[in-house]
Amino acid sequence: MRADKTIAVLTLILCVLIIWAGITGLTVPGFYDYETDNWRLQTLAQDKIDLYFIVPVLLNTALMISRGSQDARLLWAGAMIYVIYTYTIFCFSIHFNSMFLVYCAILGLSIFTLIYFIYSYRKTFRYKLSGRNTGAATGIYFMLTAVFFAMLWISEIVLATLTDELPASLAESGLVTNPVQVIDLTVCLPGLFITGLLLIRREKAGLVMAPVLLTFMFLMDITVGVLSLQTMPFEDIPGIALLMFSLAAVTLLLLFLNLRSKTHLA
Repeated sequence: MRADKTIAVLTLILCVLIIWAGITGLTVPGFYDYETDNWRLQTLAQDKIDLYFIVPVLLNTALMISRGSQDARLLWAGAMIYVIYTYTIFCFSIHFNSMFLVYCAILGLSIFTLIYFIYSYRKTFRYKLSGRNTGAATGIYFMLTAVFFAMLWISEIVLATLTDELPASLAESGLVTNPVQVIDLTVCLPGLFITGLLLIRREKAGLVMAPVLLTFMFLMDITVGVLSLQTMPFEDIPGIALLMFSLAAVTLLLLFLNLRSKTHLA
């Protein structure tokens, strides 16, 4: 299929740009000197995650797509959402530097490649569940996760508003607003909750989106766990890292079960 080859080529170009940005950030002395210590550590850790984890995921899934794997398409889409998420943060929350145009190119290319992917495969994803419990369990997991993190962010925001103080995360990072909270509260968490509802109702859109969002969540859980190891005070590391890596394990298990419980329809 022509779209499979196109996706593979666009992914290769995207990975070259990510490698360029990551190596520059990690090797150029003082590249992130305008950032606070906390935000610089997070940015450097993100560069390492992109180089050693995300790029291999993108390349391997793109290779599998070029060979006709439908499951790989879902995994690839989840990884692309991850790239869009993280490079939205890079574009809006990193001080201007020589990689700014590269950040913009990565964000733009990932968005339009995902749009091309959705357009090209919009009529090819046809599924039914061969197991009755996987969709419901995943739907509940999505909804609980969305509610938990929404309450976590909202409680921090409301407390800061009532006390007329900056949230601790902003004080540490030196940012104007928390980009993670913005993206989560406006797009990711509502989308996760809605997908959970669709899964419980066994709607086609929910069945297709479940592996995509599980892949995104797995990559994000690993990322947050690694970032906590890099930036948190030593006494706070075990609890946060354990929580995130535990969520990653649950997410990976659900991803495996979702992929196994799907039957492709002609």
